[in-house]
Order: sequence, then C-alpha cells, then structure tokens
Amino acid sequence: MNALRAELRKIWSVRSTYVMILLLLALPVGLMSFWIFGYKNVDHADQSVKVLMSVIMAVVGIGGVLLSFIPILSVGHEYRYNTVLYTLTSTNNRAKVFFAKWLATILVTTLFAIFMVALGVAAFYLGQQINKAPLLAQTMPDVGFALRMLASIIGAVSFGFIIAMLCRSLVAAIALLLVLPSTIEPLLGLLLKDNVQYLPYTALNNLTATPGGPIAYSTSLWVAALYTVVLGAVALILFMRRDAN
Repeated sequence: MNALRAELRKIWSVRSTYVMILLLLALPVGLMSFWIFGYKNVDHADQSVKVLMSVIMAVVGIGGVLLSFIPILSVGHEYRYNTVLYTLTSTNNRAKVFFAKWLATILVTTLFAIFMVALGVAAFYLGQQINKAPLLAQTMPDVGFALRMLASIIGAVSFGFIIAMLCRSLVAAIALLLVLPSTIEPLLGLLLKDNVQYLPYTALNNLTATPGGPIAYSTSLWVAALYTVVLGAVALILFMRRDAN
C-alpha cells in the first residue's frame, strides 16, 4: 500500500501530468465536444440520435492517446533523472514497485477518463444550447458500450506503461508510442491482410468501433489482454533483472 501511495504521489509531482490535463480539457472536451460536435453541429444532432455516441467515442479516442503519455512521462522522468534508484533501494521487492506503478497509472487515468467523458458530454450539450440548434433525444450508451470504452482506455494506458518500462528512455518511448499505431501497424496490415485485427492497437480500436469490426468485441478484448499480459511479463522480468542505470 505504501508503494502505491508513493507512485500516486510521483504521478502528481511531475508537471507533465498537469500538461496532459490541460490538453485533455482543450482537445477532446473543448475542441471536439464543445466546438465541433456541439456549437458547429457537424454531425447534425437535429437529424441523428447517435451524435452523443460519436462524441463519447471521439473523446475516448483522443483521450486514450493523451492518457497513455502519462505513464511514459512519469516512468521516463524517473529514468532520465535517475530517481528510480531511490525507489529501488527503498524496497526489497522490485515486483511490488512494478505493479504499484502500473496500478497507480490505471487508477489515475481511469479517474481522468471518467471525468473527461462526463465533461465532454456536458460540453456537447452546452455547445448545442449556445448554437440554439434543434436537438433530437440522443441514444444513451449502454453498459456494454461504457465497459468497452473503459477497457480501451485501460489498454492504451497499459501499453504506454509497458513501452516506457521496456524502453526506459523518454524519447524512445514517446517515439514508439507515436509510430506504432500510426505507421508500423498499418504497414504490417499490408502484409497480414485480415489478420491485422490481431495486432495490439488495432484490437483496441476494434473495441471502440460502432458498428463492430471484422472480429467480435470479445475477441478484440482477449487479444488486447493477451498482449498486455505477455508484454507486461517481459517488462517485469527485465525490470527485475536489469540494472537501474
């Protein structure tokens, strides 16, 4: 429990966490929800009952990317300034530190995600009210939809954490996080064809797709979970065996 509290304090002690909060407020909430979907009414909420679902998916999509930077920046700063040495010398169990970091990241980003979605929905309705556009009664997300959105956030953040622990370099981890879903997986898709659905970030994207993608939501969830467990195990082994420098 002490290790978890320490890791939570570390996340809140770096300025980059607050920069991410500002970006979350500015991009998915302010730009996407309020301005584009709300005030500008680009999805025509006066003609469609599914605009609110689109707002939530947009917020989760952009928010997942931004939230995945929080573990990378938190872990990367520890290795960059070598403060990880103090953490490791104060404990006799590196595995406890590893899982405390992971859990702290998931807890913080989950709270951020819930707050961000709630604020995004409110911003959407505020934009509609200011624009005085006629608004149809929107379809509300069901439990399955909400759980898939949450799973995609946790998966994206977990991938970010694992990348940070494997790379241990702030620059390398950020570069890999940006390149992997946007460049590497699309290129592999040319080779794998339909099997591209079984790559990690593609599986995560399938969780938020409406209607569903080529494979079932449950299959995408298992694929993402398998990557998380396997790569997480590799990161744990390396964290326990490699020198902290």
